[in-house]
Amino acid sequence: FSINTGQIAPPLMPRTAAGGGRLAGDLALLVGGVSPSGETLRSLEVYSDMARRWLSFPASVALGTPRRDHAVTLAPSGRILGIGGRGPAGQPLATLDVLSY
Repeated sequence: FSINTGQIAPPLMPRTAAGGGRLAGDLALLVGGVSPSGETLRSLEVYSDMARRWLSFPASVALGTPRRDHAVTLAPSGRILGIGGRGPAGQPLATLDVLSY
């Protein structure tokens, strides 16, 4: 066991209040959140530890609802679930977005 204290580049779209999780292999997923300008995001990004870089998805691969402060669950079926959180106006969301990978 070792700890790598090297720097990781920031996501392509800096964000706070995002959800995330581990995908297969060396990939980590970042979903939704809030941009530096305050926009609640629908976008997803993946970090590849092997490539040491962030990769973006096309705009067509995104949450149906912009979300922040939400939970992300990666189901064994290959689905990414974005659950709850808050929408663009700060309203609580009682909805679920489902994406497959």
